[in-house]
Amino acid sequence: MPTICPCGSKKEYIQCCSPFIYQQSLPRTPEQLMRSRYTAFVEKQADYLLKTLHPSKITENTQHHIQSTINTTQWLSLKVIDSGLQKGRKDIGWVEFVAFYHTKNTPDTVTNVDQLHEKSQFIFEQQWFYTQGDILPAIKLGRNDPCWCGSGKKLKTCHKSL
Repeated sequence: MPTICPCGSKKEYIQCCSPFIYQQSLPRTPEQLMRSRYTAFVEKQADYLLKTLHPSKITENTQHHIQSTINTTQWLSLKVIDSGLQKGRKDIGWVEFVAFYHTKNTPDTVTNVDQLHEKSQFIFEQQWFYTQGDILPAIKLGRNDPCWCGSGKKLKTCHKSL
């Protein structure tokens, strides 16, 4: 039974992020890596998140931090705003995105929808790695904008929060 990839590409999961997460192939662009990392958070794939984080950024607390984020966050949808390579470079890239999520207060309750608006940085060293992200101000969605959930409906007729 085909399932749509959580990364927002509208492609089937098996033809999108699955080959990266299950190490059948490597992402060819920073955007593919960012989308697959988002999907790994959705699917609770901490090992992939560690494998795609640049080794210079890994500390003794990294695995705990990733697992804590996985345990306390329900990722809802992803919107890629822009991506590219640094001018004159093929080994440094970036992706600007907004990820919508719930923070889990207890196992049975969630808070309102929040968002992570970030411009992520990537470097290619035999494979793409995430290096860091600059947190940007939350985007403002208008009532007539498409809903953050990806339904295709206007925000005012779908999810009114945010």
